[in-house]
Amino acid sequence: MVHRSKTPVHYFRKLTNACTLAILGAGTAMAGAQDRAQAQPPATAPPATIVYRCETPNGDIHFADTPCRNQPSQKLRIEHYTVFSTPMDPRSVARLADISSRLERDRKARLSKKQAERDRRTRAAQQTSANCDAARAGLVRLRLRKKSGYPLRDAQALETQEQSLQRQVQTNCD
Repeated sequence: MVHRSKTPVHYFRKLTNACTLAILGAGTAMAGAQDRAQAQPPATAPPATIVYRCETPNGDIHFADTPCRNQPSQKLRIEHYTVFSTPMDPRSVARLADISSRLERDRKARLSKKQAERDRRTRAAQQTSANCDAARAGLVRLRLRKKSGYPLRDAQALETQEQSLQRQVQTNCD
């Protein structure tokens, strides 16, 4: 094995490897010094995940849940610990509460606006339906009047009124 100098790239690679291990744990935490300070000591041994570290001939490092083929692998045990967070400071709590209340107020305003729009549409639909009913009833009354007879001087007015009612039926009923 070739000895490498500890350059920034070397430290970056070590950091990347540690991050990869943390990601492979899928919800587990590598118990470092800080994690151990905040973790509750379990009554029994914590559950663990076994991971294998493999280094390729060209220096790349891989992690897997099975031993590496055709190359030596290092078996790593990643213990699962429950990490407890520290309490938030009062200013952060107040800020979070303020943001929460603003979001809730905005949500209620949006819901209220949507409800008002639904109510407006409902009233408009009811008004259109009422206009349709009135236009049809007027057309029926007008046609009955025409059948029963009317003076000749009223003919033009009745024809105009009938056309107007037919337009209202087309507009409101169709």
